[in-house]
Amino acid sequence: MVRGKNIFRTLLYGVILAIFIGAALLGFTQTKLFRSYLRVFLLTEFSKVTRGSLYLGEFHGSIFTGLTIDGVALQIDGTYLFSAERVRLRYDPISLIERRITFREVILTEPRVRLVRFADSTWNYEHLFPPKEEKERKGLPWTFAVRNFQIQGGIIAVVDSTTPISDISSDVLHYTNFVARDVNLALGGLIGPKEARAQIEHAALHVDSPPITVRNIIGTIFASAKGVIVDNLRIDLEQSHLQVMARLDGLNLFGDSIQLASLRTKSATFNIEAAPLDSRELRKFITPLWFIDQQVYLHAQATGTFGSMVVRDLTLRADSTEIALRGSVDHLDEPGNLFLAVESTRALITYGDVMELLPGLKLPDFSHLGQIDATLQFVGKPVDFEAKAILKTRFGTIDAKLALNAGTPTLRYNGSMTMRNVNLELLPSS
Repeated sequence: MVRGKNIFRTLLYGVILAIFIGAALLGFTQTKLFRSYLRVFLLTEFSKVTRGSLYLGEFHGSIFTGLTIDGVALQIDGTYLFSAERVRLRYDPISLIERRITFREVILTEPRVRLVRFADSTWNYEHLFPPKEEKERKGLPWTFAVRNFQIQGGIIAVVDSTTPISDISSDVLHYTNFVARDVNLALGGLIGPKEARAQIEHAALHVDSPPITVRNIIGTIFASAKGVIVDNLRIDLEQSHLQVMARLDGLNLFGDSIQLASLRTKSATFNIEAAPLDSRELRKFITPLWFIDQQVYLHAQATGTFGSMVVRDLTLRADSTEIALRGSVDHLDEPGNLFLAVESTRALITYGDVMELLPGLKLPDFSHLGQIDATLQFVGKPVDFEAKAILKTRFGTIDAKLALNAGTPTLRYNGSMTMRNVNLELLPSS
Protein backbone atom coordinates (compact mmCIF):
# COMPACT_ATOMS: atom_id res chain seq x y z
CA MET A 1 0.00 0.00 0.00
CA VAL A 2 2.82 2.36 0.93
CA ARG A 3 4.60 1.46 -2.30
CA GLY A 4 1.45 2.29 -4.27
CA LYS A 5 1.24 5.70 -2.60
CA ASN A 6 4.89 6.39 -3.43
CA ILE A 7 4.31 5.51 -7.09
CA PHE A 8 1.23 7.75 -7.21
CA ARG A 9 3.13 10.58 -5.52
CA THR A 10 6.03 10.19 -7.97
CA LEU A 11 3.66 10.29 -10.94
CA LEU A 12 1.89 13.33 -9.53
CA TYR A 13 5.16 15.17 -9.00
CA GLY A 14 6.23 14.18 -12.52
CA VAL A 15 3.03 15.59 -14.02
CA ILE A 16 3.38 18.81 -12.03
CA LEU A 17 7.02 19.12 -13.09
CA ALA A 18 6.07 18.54 -16.74
CA ILE A 19 3.40 21.24 -16.49
CA PHE A 20 5.89 23.70 -15.02
CA ILE A 21 8.48 22.86 -17.69
CA GLY A 22 5.85 23.20 -20.42
CA ALA A 23 4.69 26.51 -19.02
CA ALA A 24 8.29 27.72 -18.81
CA LEU A 25 8.95 26.70 -22.40
CA LEU A 26 5.73 28.33 -23.53
CA GLY A 27 6.70 31.48 -21.71
CA PHE A 28 10.21 31.38 -23.18
CA THR A 29 8.82 31.08 -26.72
CA GLN A 30 7.07 34.41 -26.19
CA THR A 31 10.23 36.26 -25.20
CA LYS A 32 12.12 38.57 -27.53
CA LEU A 33 15.23 36.41 -27.08
CA PHE A 34 13.49 33.30 -28.44
CA ARG A 35 11.92 35.21 -31.33
CA SER A 36 15.36 36.56 -32.31
CA TYR A 37 16.83 33.06 -32.09
CA LEU A 38 13.99 31.62 -34.20
CA ARG A 39 14.41 34.31 -36.85
CA VAL A 40 18.17 33.72 -37.15
CA PHE A 41 17.66 29.94 -37.18
CA LEU A 42 15.12 30.10 -40.03
CA LEU A 43 17.28 32.42 -42.12
CA THR A 44 20.37 30.24 -41.59
CA GLU A 45 18.64 26.96 -42.42
CA PHE A 46 16.93 28.46 -45.46
CA SER A 47 20.23 29.68 -46.88
CA LYS A 48 21.70 26.18 -46.50
CA VAL A 49 19.13 24.41 -48.69
CA THR A 50 18.18 27.06 -51.26
CA ARG A 51 19.74 29.63 -53.57
CA GLY A 52 17.14 32.23 -52.70
CA SER A 53 17.44 35.32 -50.52
CA LEU A 54 14.91 35.41 -47.67
CA TYR A 55 13.88 38.46 -45.66
CA LEU A 56 11.96 38.12 -42.39
CA GLY A 57 10.67 41.15 -40.54
CA GLU A 58 10.09 41.54 -36.82
CA PHE A 59 8.50 38.64 -34.93
CA HIS A 60 5.64 39.10 -32.46
CA GLY A 61 3.92 36.60 -30.16
CA SER A 62 4.57 32.86 -29.99
CA ILE A 63 4.39 30.17 -32.65
CA PHE A 64 2.09 28.17 -30.34
CA THR A 65 -0.30 30.95 -29.36
CA GLY A 66 0.10 32.96 -32.56
CA LEU A 67 3.27 34.25 -34.22
CA THR A 68 3.11 37.32 -36.44
CA ILE A 69 5.90 38.27 -38.85
CA ASP A 70 5.88 41.87 -40.08
CA GLY A 71 7.03 41.44 -43.66
CA VAL A 72 8.34 38.44 -45.60
CA ALA A 73 10.12 38.48 -48.97
CA LEU A 74 11.85 35.86 -51.12
CA GLN A 75 14.15 36.74 -54.02
CA ILE A 76 15.69 34.46 -56.66
CA ASP A 77 18.28 35.73 -59.13
CA GLY A 78 17.38 39.31 -58.32
CA THR A 79 13.63 38.89 -58.90
CA TYR A 80 10.93 38.64 -56.25
CA LEU A 81 9.16 35.29 -56.13
CA PHE A 82 7.08 35.99 -53.02
CA SER A 83 6.41 38.74 -50.53
CA ALA A 84 3.76 39.48 -47.91
CA GLU A 85 2.97 42.43 -45.69
CA ARG A 86 2.23 40.15 -42.76
CA VAL A 87 2.27 36.42 -41.96
CA ARG A 88 0.48 34.91 -38.98
CA LEU A 89 1.19 31.34 -37.82
CA ARG A 90 -0.17 29.05 -35.13
CA TYR A 91 1.53 25.69 -34.75
CA ASP A 92 0.29 22.38 -33.29
CA PRO A 93 3.32 20.54 -31.78
CA ILE A 94 1.32 17.44 -30.76
CA SER A 95 1.04 16.37 -34.40
CA LEU A 96 4.80 15.66 -34.51
CA ILE A 97 4.05 12.31 -32.86
CA GLU A 98 2.28 11.24 -36.08
CA ARG A 99 5.15 12.50 -38.31
CA ARG A 100 2.89 15.36 -39.30
CA ILE A 101 3.61 19.09 -39.20
CA THR A 102 0.33 20.82 -38.51
CA PHE A 103 -0.48 24.51 -38.38
CA ARG A 104 -3.73 25.53 -36.79
CA GLU A 105 -3.59 28.78 -38.70
CA VAL A 106 -1.61 30.34 -41.54
CA ILE A 107 -2.76 33.77 -42.71
CA LEU A 108 -0.98 35.71 -45.47
CA THR A 109 -1.90 39.38 -45.62
CA GLU A 110 -1.44 41.08 -49.02
CA PRO A 111 0.90 38.44 -50.46
CA ARG A 112 2.53 38.98 -53.85
CA VAL A 113 3.56 36.05 -56.04
CA ARG A 114 5.55 36.74 -59.21
CA LEU A 115 6.35 33.86 -61.55
CA VAL A 116 8.80 34.78 -64.30
CA ARG A 117 9.82 32.70 -67.30
CA PHE A 118 13.27 33.70 -68.49
CA ALA A 119 14.55 33.79 -72.06
CA ASP A 120 16.07 30.29 -71.61
CA SER A 121 12.52 28.96 -70.92
CA THR A 122 13.22 28.28 -67.23
CA TRP A 123 11.01 29.72 -64.50
CA ASN A 124 12.35 31.64 -61.51
CA TYR A 125 10.98 29.10 -58.99
CA GLU A 126 13.04 26.36 -60.72
CA HIS A 127 16.18 28.19 -59.60
CA LEU A 128 15.23 28.04 -55.93
CA PHE A 129 16.99 24.74 -55.22
CA PRO A 130 20.45 23.76 -56.49
CA PRO A 131 20.26 21.25 -59.38
CA LYS A 132 21.89 18.47 -57.35
CA GLU A 133 19.42 18.79 -54.52
CA GLU A 134 16.55 18.97 -56.99
CA LYS A 135 17.50 15.52 -58.34
CA GLU A 136 18.01 14.05 -54.89
CA ARG A 137 14.63 15.11 -53.57
CA LYS A 138 12.18 12.19 -53.57
CA GLY A 139 9.03 13.87 -52.30
CA LEU A 140 7.85 14.91 -48.88
CA PRO A 141 8.93 12.58 -46.03
CA TRP A 142 6.40 14.22 -43.71
CA THR A 143 2.79 15.29 -44.02
CA PHE A 144 2.13 19.03 -43.82
CA ALA A 145 -1.35 20.08 -42.73
CA VAL A 146 -3.08 23.38 -42.09
CA ARG A 147 -6.52 23.74 -40.55
CA ASN A 148 -7.10 27.35 -41.53
CA PHE A 149 -5.11 28.74 -44.45
CA GLN A 150 -6.03 32.20 -45.70
CA ILE A 151 -4.85 34.60 -48.38
CA GLN A 152 -6.11 38.13 -47.89
CA GLY A 153 -5.86 40.63 -50.74
CA GLY A 154 -3.18 38.87 -52.75
CA ILE A 155 -1.75 39.48 -56.22
CA ILE A 156 -0.43 36.81 -58.59
CA ALA A 157 1.59 37.92 -61.62
CA VAL A 158 2.81 35.52 -64.30
CA VAL A 159 5.27 36.85 -66.89
CA ASP A 160 6.57 34.83 -69.85
CA SER A 161 9.57 36.51 -71.45
CA THR A 162 9.54 34.05 -74.36
CA THR A 163 6.14 35.23 -75.66
CA PRO A 164 6.21 38.33 -77.90
CA ILE A 165 3.85 41.07 -76.76
CA SER A 166 2.29 41.07 -80.24
CA ASP A 167 1.10 37.48 -79.66
CA ILE A 168 -0.83 38.40 -76.51
CA SER A 169 -4.52 39.08 -77.11
CA SER A 170 -6.67 41.02 -74.67
CA ASP A 171 -9.65 38.78 -75.51
CA VAL A 172 -8.21 35.44 -74.35
CA LEU A 173 -6.54 34.46 -71.07
CA HIS A 174 -2.86 33.62 -71.58
CA TYR A 175 -1.95 31.24 -68.78
CA THR A 176 1.71 32.32 -68.87
CA ASN A 177 0.98 36.07 -69.03
CA PHE A 178 -1.63 37.46 -66.67
CA VAL A 179 -2.15 39.39 -63.45
CA ALA A 180 -4.72 38.28 -60.87
CA ARG A 181 -5.70 40.80 -58.20
CA ASP A 182 -7.89 40.71 -55.11
CA VAL A 183 -6.93 37.09 -54.53
CA ASN A 184 -8.74 35.81 -51.45
CA LEU A 185 -8.64 32.21 -50.28
CA ALA A 186 -9.78 30.20 -47.26
CA LEU A 187 -9.17 26.47 -47.03
CA GLY A 188 -8.01 23.61 -44.87
CA GLY A 189 -5.93 20.76 -46.16
CA LEU A 190 -2.83 18.63 -46.14
CA ILE A 191 -0.10 17.39 -48.46
CA GLY A 192 2.04 14.35 -47.80
CA PRO A 193 4.13 11.67 -49.50
CA LYS A 194 1.11 9.84 -50.93
CA GLU A 195 -1.94 12.01 -50.43
CA ALA A 196 -3.21 15.57 -50.66
CA ARG A 197 -6.52 17.11 -49.66
CA ALA A 198 -8.02 20.59 -49.92
CA GLN A 199 -11.33 21.67 -48.42
CA ILE A 200 -11.94 25.00 -50.17
CA GLU A 201 -14.29 27.24 -48.22
CA HIS A 202 -13.84 30.35 -50.36
CA ALA A 203 -11.72 31.45 -53.30
CA ALA A 204 -12.04 34.60 -55.38
CA LEU A 205 -9.93 36.73 -57.70
CA HIS A 206 -10.03 39.19 -60.59
CA VAL A 207 -7.91 39.07 -63.76
CA ASP A 208 -7.13 42.37 -65.48
CA SER A 209 -6.92 41.25 -69.12
CA PRO A 210 -9.16 39.83 -70.31
CA PRO A 211 -11.52 40.95 -67.55
CA ILE A 212 -12.43 37.81 -65.58
CA THR A 213 -13.97 37.75 -62.12
CA VAL A 214 -14.10 34.56 -60.08
CA ARG A 215 -16.68 35.33 -57.41
CA ASN A 216 -16.36 32.11 -55.44
CA ILE A 217 -15.01 28.57 -55.51
CA ILE A 218 -15.96 25.97 -52.91
CA GLY A 219 -15.55 22.21 -52.75
CA THR A 220 -13.29 19.34 -51.80
CA ILE A 221 -10.42 17.84 -53.81
CA PHE A 222 -8.69 14.66 -52.65
CA ALA A 223 -5.79 12.85 -54.32
CA SER A 224 -3.94 9.71 -53.29
CA ALA A 225 -2.04 6.87 -54.91
CA LYS A 226 -5.44 5.19 -55.45
CA GLY A 227 -7.05 8.00 -57.45
CA VAL A 228 -8.56 11.48 -57.48
CA ILE A 229 -11.93 12.65 -56.13
CA VAL A 230 -13.57 16.03 -56.77
CA ASP A 231 -16.59 16.46 -54.50
CA ASN A 232 -19.17 19.23 -54.87
CA LEU A 233 -16.79 21.66 -56.54
CA ARG A 234 -18.72 24.83 -57.38
CA ILE A 235 -17.26 27.63 -59.48
CA ASP A 236 -19.09 30.94 -59.71
CA LEU A 237 -18.02 33.55 -62.26
CA GLU A 238 -19.95 36.74 -62.98
CA GLN A 239 -22.40 35.01 -65.33
CA SER A 240 -21.49 31.31 -65.21
CA HIS A 241 -22.16 28.82 -62.42
CA LEU A 242 -20.55 25.39 -62.68
CA GLN A 243 -20.80 22.39 -60.35
CA VAL A 244 -18.55 19.34 -60.74
CA MET A 245 -18.42 15.93 -59.09
CA ALA A 246 -15.85 13.49 -60.44
CA ARG A 247 -13.90 10.40 -59.48
CA LEU A 248 -11.12 8.60 -61.33
CA ASP A 249 -9.56 5.55 -59.71
CA GLY A 250 -5.97 4.63 -60.48
CA LEU A 251 -4.82 8.17 -61.27
CA ASN A 252 -1.67 8.48 -59.15
CA LEU A 253 -0.47 12.07 -59.10
CA PHE A 254 2.36 11.06 -56.75
CA GLY A 255 4.04 8.62 -59.13
CA ASP A 256 6.88 9.30 -61.53
CA SER A 257 4.62 9.66 -64.56
CA ILE A 258 1.02 9.18 -65.65
CA GLN A 259 0.34 6.59 -68.35
CA LEU A 260 -3.13 6.88 -69.89
CA ALA A 261 -3.05 3.20 -70.87
CA SER A 262 -2.87 2.22 -67.19
CA LEU A 263 -6.25 3.92 -66.60
CA ARG A 264 -8.12 1.90 -69.25
CA THR A 265 -9.94 -0.40 -66.82
CA LYS A 266 -10.13 2.03 -63.90
CA SER A 267 -13.53 3.15 -62.63
CA ALA A 268 -14.54 6.70 -63.54
CA THR A 269 -17.54 8.93 -62.78
CA PHE A 270 -18.28 12.46 -63.97
CA ASN A 271 -21.21 14.72 -63.19
CA ILE A 272 -21.19 18.30 -64.46
CA GLU A 273 -23.94 20.88 -64.26
CA ALA A 274 -23.81 24.46 -65.53
CA ALA A 275 -26.73 26.74 -64.76
CA PRO A 276 -25.92 28.67 -66.83
CA LEU A 277 -22.64 28.53 -68.73
CA ASP A 278 -21.99 31.86 -70.40
CA SER A 279 -20.17 31.15 -73.64
CA ARG A 280 -18.81 34.70 -73.74
CA GLU A 281 -16.96 33.97 -70.50
CA LEU A 282 -16.00 30.47 -71.63
CA ARG A 283 -14.25 31.66 -74.79
CA LYS A 284 -11.93 33.80 -72.65
CA PHE A 285 -10.45 30.51 -71.44
CA ILE A 286 -10.76 28.40 -74.61
CA THR A 287 -9.63 30.10 -77.83
CA PRO A 288 -11.30 27.75 -80.38
CA LEU A 289 -14.76 28.76 -79.11
CA TRP A 290 -14.54 32.23 -80.66
CA PHE A 291 -17.65 31.59 -82.79
CA ILE A 292 -20.15 31.00 -79.95
CA ASP A 293 -22.21 33.47 -77.96
CA GLN A 294 -25.10 33.61 -75.45
CA GLN A 295 -25.78 31.38 -72.44
CA VAL A 296 -26.45 27.64 -72.35
CA TYR A 297 -27.57 25.28 -69.62
CA LEU A 298 -25.64 22.03 -69.44
CA HIS A 299 -26.00 18.73 -67.60
CA ALA A 300 -23.60 15.85 -68.21
CA GLN A 301 -23.43 12.50 -66.45
CA ALA A 302 -21.11 9.64 -67.37
CA THR A 303 -19.95 6.46 -65.63
CA GLY A 304 -17.92 3.38 -66.45
CA THR A 305 -14.21 2.93 -66.94
CA PHE A 306 -11.78 5.46 -68.36
CA GLY A 307 -11.46 3.32 -71.49
CA SER A 308 -15.22 2.86 -71.93
CA MET A 309 -17.51 5.58 -70.59
CA VAL A 310 -21.30 5.37 -70.72
CA VAL A 311 -22.87 8.79 -71.26
CA ARG A 312 -26.14 8.54 -69.38
CA ASP A 313 -27.18 12.08 -70.13
CA LEU A 314 -25.81 15.10 -71.96
CA THR A 315 -28.38 17.87 -72.11
CA LEU A 316 -27.90 21.32 -73.65
CA ARG A 317 -30.54 24.01 -73.39
CA ALA A 318 -30.56 27.54 -74.83
CA ASP A 319 -33.78 29.55 -74.77
CA SER A 320 -36.40 27.32 -76.44
CA THR A 321 -33.84 24.86 -77.84
CA GLU A 322 -33.08 21.65 -75.94
CA ILE A 323 -30.96 18.69 -77.02
CA ALA A 324 -30.56 15.57 -74.85
CA LEU A 325 -28.04 12.90 -75.84
CA ARG A 326 -26.90 9.52 -74.57
CA GLY A 327 -24.39 6.95 -75.73
CA SER A 328 -20.80 5.92 -75.14
CA VAL A 329 -17.26 7.28 -75.39
CA ASP A 330 -14.52 4.69 -75.83
CA HIS A 331 -10.71 4.81 -75.82
CA LEU A 332 -10.16 7.96 -73.76
CA ASP A 333 -6.90 6.21 -72.89
CA GLU A 334 -5.97 6.30 -76.61
CA PRO A 335 -6.87 9.80 -77.87
CA GLY A 336 -5.94 8.85 -81.43
CA ASN A 337 -8.57 6.08 -81.41
CA LEU A 338 -11.30 8.01 -79.61
CA PHE A 339 -14.67 6.51 -80.60
CA LEU A 340 -18.14 7.95 -80.00
CA ALA A 341 -21.59 6.42 -80.38
CA VAL A 342 -24.19 9.03 -79.48
CA GLU A 343 -27.88 9.44 -80.19
CA SER A 344 -30.52 11.94 -79.16
CA THR A 345 -33.30 11.09 -76.74
CA ARG A 346 -34.89 14.50 -77.18
CA ALA A 347 -34.04 17.31 -79.58
CA LEU A 348 -36.21 20.38 -80.04
CA ILE A 349 -34.31 23.01 -82.01
CA THR A 350 -35.34 26.57 -82.74
CA TYR A 351 -33.13 27.68 -85.61
CA GLY A 352 -33.16 31.30 -84.44
CA ASP A 353 -31.58 30.16 -81.15
CA VAL A 354 -28.82 28.40 -83.11
CA MET A 355 -28.04 31.57 -85.08
CA GLU A 356 -27.81 33.60 -81.86
CA LEU A 357 -25.62 30.97 -80.18
CA LEU A 358 -23.23 30.59 -83.15
CA PRO A 359 -22.99 34.07 -84.72
CA GLY A 360 -19.35 33.55 -85.67
CA LEU A 361 -20.23 30.79 -88.16
CA LYS A 362 -22.35 33.13 -90.33
CA LEU A 363 -25.07 30.50 -90.78
CA PRO A 364 -27.71 31.03 -93.47
CA ASP A 365 -31.03 32.28 -92.14
CA PHE A 366 -33.51 29.40 -91.96
CA SER A 367 -35.40 30.82 -88.99
CA HIS A 368 -38.65 30.48 -90.98
CA LEU A 369 -38.40 26.73 -90.32
CA GLY A 370 -39.64 27.44 -86.80
CA GLN A 371 -39.07 24.78 -84.17
CA ILE A 372 -37.52 21.54 -85.41
CA ASP A 373 -38.19 18.14 -83.84
CA ALA A 374 -34.95 16.27 -84.53
CA THR A 375 -33.55 12.77 -84.17
CA LEU A 376 -29.74 12.76 -84.21
CA GLN A 377 -27.10 10.03 -84.38
CA PHE A 378 -23.28 10.06 -84.51
CA VAL A 379 -21.09 6.95 -84.70
CA GLY A 380 -17.34 6.89 -85.25
CA LYS A 381 -14.17 8.84 -84.63
CA PRO A 382 -13.99 12.64 -84.72
CA VAL A 383 -12.37 12.46 -88.18
CA ASP A 384 -14.02 9.25 -89.46
CA PHE A 385 -17.73 8.99 -88.73
CA GLU A 386 -21.28 8.44 -89.91
CA ALA A 387 -23.98 10.89 -88.89
CA LYS A 388 -27.74 10.79 -89.41
CA ALA A 389 -30.45 13.35 -88.76
CA ILE A 390 -34.23 13.35 -89.14
CA LEU A 391 -35.63 16.88 -88.97
CA LYS A 392 -39.38 17.37 -88.67
CA THR A 393 -40.47 20.92 -89.50
CA ARG A 394 -43.76 22.59 -90.27
CA PHE A 395 -42.81 22.40 -93.97
CA GLY A 396 -42.14 18.66 -93.93
CA THR A 397 -39.52 16.08 -92.93
CA ILE A 398 -35.85 16.08 -93.93
CA ASP A 399 -33.68 12.95 -93.77
CA ALA A 400 -29.94 13.61 -93.94
CA LYS A 401 -26.97 11.23 -93.88
CA LEU A 402 -23.25 11.95 -93.97
CA ALA A 403 -20.23 9.65 -93.97
CA LEU A 404 -16.89 11.45 -93.71
CA ASN A 405 -13.30 10.29 -93.44
CA ALA A 406 -10.73 13.05 -92.93
CA GLY A 407 -8.12 10.72 -91.46
CA THR A 408 -6.53 9.90 -94.82
CA PRO A 409 -4.48 12.06 -97.22
CA THR A 410 -7.57 12.29 -99.44
CA LEU A 411 -10.77 13.57 -97.87
CA ARG A 412 -13.61 11.13 -98.46
CA TYR A 413 -17.26 11.83 -97.86
CA ASN A 414 -20.67 10.67 -98.98
CA GLY A 415 -23.91 12.39 -98.12
CA SER A 416 -27.56 12.39 -99.03
CA MET A 417 -30.69 14.35 -98.15
CA THR A 418 -34.32 13.53 -98.88
CA MET A 419 -37.51 15.44 -98.11
CA ARG A 420 -40.87 13.91 -97.28
CA ASN A 421 -44.38 15.27 -96.88
CA VAL A 422 -43.33 18.73 -98.02
CA ASN A 423 -46.04 21.41 -97.91
CA LEU A 424 -44.98 23.84 -100.63
CA GLU A 425 -47.65 26.34 -99.67
CA LEU A 426 -45.86 27.05 -96.38
CA LEU A 427 -42.50 27.75 -98.02
CA PRO A 428 -41.55 31.45 -98.13
CA SER A 429 -42.09 33.11 -101.50
CA SER A 430 -38.63 34.69 -101.58
